Amino acid sequence: MDAAITLWRAEPFEQITLQQIADRAGVSLSTVMRRFGSKDGLVKAVLQSDGVRTQAGRDAVAVGDVAAAVRMIVADYELNGDAVIRMLALEERIEAVRRVVTAGRVAHERWVQRVFAPLLGSTGERRARTLQLVVATDVYTWKILRRDRRLPVEEVRTVMEDMCLRVAGGGDR
Repeated sequence: MDAAITLWRAEPFEQITLQQIADRAGVSLSTVMRRFGSKDGLVKAVLQSDGVRTQAGRDAVAVGDVAAAVRMIVADYELNGDAVIRMLALEERIEAVRRVVTAGRVAHERWVQRVFAPLLGSTGERRARTLQLVVATDVYTWKILRRDRRLPVEEVRTVMEDMCLRVAGGGDR
């Protein structure tokens, strides 16, 4: 699994072969086939396995701690963001990716609802603020700031935290 995750983070899915995983793991191709069954099985296993690690980090963020939430999410995107962006580009073509991506979107929104709960406002404001905070903490937001704009990590955290605080009514930092 570690070999598969390492390759998933480093290379486009289409370029990864089960033989590469076997070679990196020091096992036979038949062992990899027994473990994953197919390349679709590989996608599912990698995303679910890696997702467990991501979810544990998200679950550790205290409710209402905007700075910790942004630090955690940016750190996760620094590790997994490029691979997630590559996988998002495949969701329309690969059913296993679509299912995992859909589950990831649901999990991200639930995390936002939990962590930012004290900042979501009244019932009438909750939905709009939740969606705004989902966008403020989304992998695409990180990509725009970090990859497209080439901002340093510290500035990405500052911008994303400021966005979250402004959505929540915190005004200027």
